[in-house]
Amino acid sequence: MNILIVGGHAKANFLTKSLKESGHNVTIVNKDKEWCKIMAHSHGIVGVYGDGTKPFVLKDAGAIEMDTVIALCNTDSANLVICEVAKKQFNVKNTFAVVNDPQHIKIFKKLGVDKVISSTEILSDMIEFEAVIDNLINYLPMENEKIILSEFYIDARSPVAEKMIKDINLPNEAIIAYIIRNDNLVICAEGDCELKISDKVIVLSSSKDFDKITSLFYWRK
Repeated sequence: MNILIVGGHAKANFLTKSLKESGHNVTIVNKDKEWCKIMAHSHGIVGVYGDGTKPFVLKDAGAIEMDTVIALCNTDSANLVICEVAKKQFNVKNTFAVVNDPQHIKIFKKLGVDKVISSTEILSDMIEFEAVIDNLINYLPMENEKIILSEFYIDARSPVAEKMIKDINLPNEAIIAYIIRNDNLVICAEGDCELKISDKVIVLSSSKDFDKITSLFYWRK
């Protein structure tokens, strides 16, 4: 499946990694030029720098060949425009949009957006999923409490301190979305990254694996 992700940072990184691992072809569009470079290099994908609400930018990103467009911008209006352009100008079959104001959900659906995701749910402790199309059930925040977003602080007693991500035995349905280190965002796409003391680690995982993941990160008597 060809999937275009427009906007977003941490969520875009998580989706890109997960979808790529499942064999999908992913392209991103982002107004952050440096972020595009990082994503393209980290994941081996096409990154298009530009405003995704502009038809010519979506055209440059190959929207005409996309099966799905996912809009993750910070503003509801931008996400609606992206989905509208994708549907009407490029005949994209499936469109997904994040909304900041839950009251906009009905409007988005009425205007033809296939799935609308409330960002208030994404940013809470629980990220929810439901089956929509193909393998996206595992990657898009929706309903049914299947996925959780967890934050762990690594101190000197943490079992994973000073270890490589690929060596810490994370469950198969869990990934480290990103690391915050000295107020900087660290992306470790292939697991070749060492977890350091004072790191703040953001993990997306199946809810059934939460206890196991917690035991990996936190020292217990």
